[in-house]
Amino acid sequence: VYDLDKKTNTELELPFKSMRTPILTPDRDKFLIVGSNDNTYDPLHGLADVLFEFDIKTKAHKTLLTGKGDHIIIQGWKRSSTQTKATPGTFKTSALSYYLPWDLGADYCVSRHGTPAPSGAHTYVSTCNLYTPGGQHSYAAVDFDTPNDRADNVRAAAAGQVTFAGISGSLTTGYGRLVIITHSDGTRTYYGHNSSLLVTSGQEVPQGHVVAKEGSTGGSTGDHIHFEFRAAGGSASTMGTFAGIGQPRQNFKYRSNNSTTAPVINTPGTYQIDINHTNQITKPDWNGLIGTEGNTITINGDKFTLFGAIQGTRDRGTFGEVTRDFAFNEGPSTGIGMRMEGLPAGTYNVSTWNYDPDYPGLVDVEFREAGLTATTQVKVVGKSLTDSGASTFQIVVEAGKNYEIVVRENSIEDRSRFNGISIILVP
Repeated sequence: VYDLDKKTNTELELPFKSMRTPILTPDRDKFLIVGSNDNTYDPLHGLADVLFEFDIKTKAHKTLLTGKGDHIIIQGWKRSSTQTKATPGTFKTSALSYYLPWDLGADYCVSRHGTPAPSGAHTYVSTCNLYTPGGQHSYAAVDFDTPNDRADNVRAAAAGQVTFAGISGSLTTGYGRLVIITHSDGTRTYYGHNSSLLVTSGQEVPQGHVVAKEGSTGGSTGDHIHFEFRAAGGSASTMGTFAGIGQPRQNFKYRSNNSTTAPVINTPGTYQIDINHTNQITKPDWNGLIGTEGNTITINGDKFTLFGAIQGTRDRGTFGEVTRDFAFNEGPSTGIGMRMEGLPAGTYNVSTWNYDPDYPGLVDVEFREAGLTATTQVKVVGKSLTDSGASTFQIVVEAGKNYEIVVRENSIEDRSRFNGISIILVP
């Protein structure tokens, strides 16, 4: 332990072989440290089964708790600090749109998320089931597991100015090689443990710019992208949400929608959703949603949910409007649909893409009030679909009501296909 005032070292006999970052108590008088004596670890985070205390003033230290095979987590404090009136657990929220900090179309699992825990709907590729639950960051941060020794790209989650690019701590402690980007509202994003840095302090970068190569420098036990949100003007945790994704959480796999071409930001009254196959890149200026029954995405506070007898998804490449991948049903069914909750009242222009190059067929598209089986306003019948074809019509949404759009093919193959949907409020 190094005393900055006295410029002296205190050597500690720690009761473990490895440790997590020490946590300062609310009164700022002690460090609590969790560590482990295990010789083997998961790819990023081993079990922590020893709790150790260090008193900053007296330099006294002791083991508080041991539990072989248990996982000790410091979740928070039962009381506020006696030195501040701030309420622990108060988190600011950024209004910026952030994008996952790696290459467009690549998939990474979350090995560790932050505090408070992620909430709300999230769009993911699959579950991972690789990491021991618990041991999450005590602040708003997330670790994305990357392949070892591959040095994949780390991309800016939003446009801004690089305000730090260097070594924080050392190459074996702290963040290692770190990039900090300050954004237009003063919030900052951190990209830690990189193997190399590709930007310099003061440099302006667009969203999606490659700022570093991921790695395992600093206090890290394996390659990953360590990402943090930070509040404007301080170090308070900032809860951020990734555009088109939500808030990532441990043991889920996510596909990046980040590139140097910034995705279109959703505006009120505009909803564009591309149904995705697990191996297909999302159209970058639309919201991606994996084609699984019950999957939900929230856009501008309004909720969209896939329903119907969805048997799976297929990947057919791309065309001009949306990706050709789609959710499907191979036999006679009541169709595949999108339930819409919370749309503002008004008239909307709607386009649905329902194309399968092997079976272009004919299609029925129905619009109805949620919970009803009869069409209430529109039924487009027998429209022949082409490579870039879509069923286009208008709907009227009444305040306080929820609606459904249902797609089914009426050709002899009895197949339902659902590629994507665009819903735009008429001014």
